[in-house]
Amino acid sequence: MGRHSTEILTMHLRSSAPLAFLLLSAPGLAQIKLAQFNGQLPQESAGDALAGIGDVDGDGLADLVVGAPFHPNNTIEPGRAYVRRGLDAAPIHMLVGNFGGDDFGFAVADAGDVDGDGVHDVLVGAPDFAGGGGHDFPGTAGYVEIFSGATGAELLHVDGDLPFDMFGVSVAGLGDLDGDGTPDFAVGAHGFDGGGTNRGLVRTHSGATGDALWSIVGPTQADSSFGVRVARLGDGDGDGVDELLVGAPNQNGAFVDSGVVYVYSGASGALLQSWTGPGTKIDFGNALADVGDVDGDGSADVAIGAMNQPYPTSNGSVYVYSVASGALLWQRTSPVNGGMFGGALAAIGDVDGDGIRELVVGAQTYRYSSATYDGLISVLSGANGAELGRAIGNASDYLGRSVASLGDVDADGRADFAAGGVGANGGQHGFARVFEANAPMSPSTYCVGKTNSQGCVPALDSTGSTSFSGPDDFTVHAGNVINQKFGLFLWNAAPLWTPFQGGVLCVAAPQTRTGVVASGGSSSGADCTGVLSYTFTHTYMQSKGLGAGSIFHVQAWYRDTALAVNKVGLSNAALVLLAP
Repeated sequence: MGRHSTEILTMHLRSSAPLAFLLLSAPGLAQIKLAQFNGQLPQESAGDALAGIGDVDGDGLADLVVGAPFHPNNTIEPGRAYVRRGLDAAPIHMLVGNFGGDDFGFAVADAGDVDGDGVHDVLVGAPDFAGGGGHDFPGTAGYVEIFSGATGAELLHVDGDLPFDMFGVSVAGLGDLDGDGTPDFAVGAHGFDGGGTNRGLVRTHSGATGDALWSIVGPTQADSSFGVRVARLGDGDGDGVDELLVGAPNQNGAFVDSGVVYVYSGASGALLQSWTGPGTKIDFGNALADVGDVDGDGSADVAIGAMNQPYPTSNGSVYVYSVASGALLWQRTSPVNGGMFGGALAAIGDVDGDGIRELVVGAQTYRYSSATYDGLISVLSGANGAELGRAIGNASDYLGRSVASLGDVDADGRADFAAGGVGANGGQHGFARVFEANAPMSPSTYCVGKTNSQGCVPALDSTGSTSFSGPDDFTVHAGNVINQKFGLFLWNAAPLWTPFQGGVLCVAAPQTRTGVVASGGSSSGADCTGVLSYTFTHTYMQSKGLGAGSIFHVQAWYRDTALAVNKVGLSNAALVLLAP
């Protein structure tokens, strides 16, 4: 394993897994953040919506669409959708809405190859279309558009019916429903009235003409949010046509506002299956994903998010159900209050080698050792919900606002995916990060280093294997340290993020101290050429009670006597997970 330099991340191991893997958030690692795209306008919320789009630029690698629906002057400027290379976030197309305040980019999806040029096209929802201005929730009629993935040219425009419908709040490419050889699509309009206030509507449309194919009106209950989420589901009834998932997260079931999720035949709109949320006000159905055949019955199964389960602590839950039988296959609830785990879902490729897709889960308000919303994404086993990996955002990132499966963006044969955040890491512009999964897991970093007397910020990286069955060579390094100084590493099972000695203490008490090491570097003068290194041998770790599956957090500390006050140097911190 080469030297690593990461941002913020963490993961938990599944004890039964032969190998552990991690999602990293910076270049240069075995499991890395492959790319990051930051929004181009302040507060435009790039990353509010994401979609994988396949290869649109002809390089053989998967690309992505990043929705940026808001603008600081949103009564004048339309939203945007950026088409970017998955490998490096390089620009391909920039799609712009038609009217100020239209929230163009609020929903994005892979439309399939609508124009027959061999390249997938882009479906974009603009639910707040007002025909020239206005931005009053719940919005106006709305519209959707399809753009050529190859050229960015507009291929199709479909308007909503009535003011306040919010047509385009959700979109999904569905494949060919009507047998004309062109993929079709679905649009949600949760503000549609139709005989009841905000009953909601979902309509499927021809990708060739834009004409309506079939539509479903929501329950007579007001404000059920029927159609606020739609998603493509594989063939559940054996007719060779994919189905449609529809969420109504505020619909009453056995409990008030428990939420209901429906499966409709893609061919006819007939109801095939439904599930009701198991609690009050839990937002069951706020996120939906096709996880493939989990239970081996030959039919696609579905993951459903309930980001406020249990209410009011809003830990968040994910449920996976059999479409064929309706049975609950597994459930996972976050132990952390307020994280809204399950607010975004996407199925990715098989990471742990069991032949079943894994599930990426977003929790945008998760707090990790700080007073702000870092957010996280978690990778769960599709088979049983065991947590395989976790990536955590920086302060105020809201990482996990959106997630999307991308396929392979770097030609290494492994599953890649993207996660969006609307917060600070992109300078309040919003952002999208592309992640790769790998095994065994490499360490990840969090927290912030303290600027030293030479103007450098010490940063952790590592070399060697984190696996007890691998070489006994795992070493943590702190670079950018003052030369010819002595220091050590502090570590503990728990993280921290609190002011300390003019910097931030990133490891909770009681800290264990390693032996003292020298930074080396230039033999004279003062500069940032020093590096502190400590090898966490198998013997050392086992003597401290660390074994396969253990997690520890580590930070470098050293003397910086040239500082006027608080003559202490501090690095950022790393989270280390140990594999079998």
